[in-house]
Amino acid sequence: MSQYTDVKFIKLGFFIWGIYDLILGFRVIFLSDLLISILG
Repeated sequence: MSQYTDVKFIKLGFFIWGIYDLILGFRVIFLSDLLISILG
């Protein structure tokens, strides 16, 4: 039973990490587009 909960927490951690990575990636893309439009 404890091994099953460990796997569940590992999957949850990877899921949260993936969402964070997507948000960070989109933020970098939008910020770079904004900087390019400001600086020319």
